[in-house]
Amino acid sequence: FYAGTGVNMILLCNLPGVLLFECLFRKQFYAKYNMYIAAIEEGSFEIIEREKITLQKALKLQLVFIYVMQFVASVVFTELSVIWMRDAGTFVKSVELLPLEMGMAFVFCMYYTITFFCYFSGYKESFVITTVFAVVVMAVAVYCYVFANTFYALPLFIGGGIGWLVAFLMLRKSLKDLNAYMLCK
Repeated sequence: FYAGTGVNMILLCNLPGVLLFECLFRKQFYAKYNMYIAAIEEGSFEIIEREKITLQKALKLQLVFIYVMQFVASVVFTELSVIWMRDAGTFVKSVELLPLEMGMAFVFCMYYTITFFCYFSGYKESFVITTVFAVVVMAVAVYCYVFANTFYALPLFIGGGIGWLVAFLMLRKSLKDLNAYMLCK
């Protein structure tokens, strides 16, 4: 019962972020992305630069918004999970569920960031990010299995955090010189 409830709470925790990302974020970003691609294909340098700046601003604002919404939802659902599980007769502390739900939030934030590399044909970057995530999760999982098996959420928490950080830093580097990134592949 406890494991099934935890999985259900994790899914509920990340549902608002996924819905916001799929419904609002992609639609708004895609319009700006199409304008930038059209400027590259047909526009002058001034138009390309203007559309690049517009795309970069939109991407930065929307990424920060989706990250904040994801973390707010994680904290709220962690507390709701603790209350609901206590009422169901299972005693769980917030400290026990928070690393698991925050780890999933990190993974979803990493997913949101990787999705943008697919728009910019950054398949190599996507592969590097997911490989870093997998290696870190496996290394921490082996450590937890051998030394600290009570920290079952630690691999997801650390792997998701590092994967998201690597994805964010790679995206930021790519956005600094977006024209060269898009045109000189």
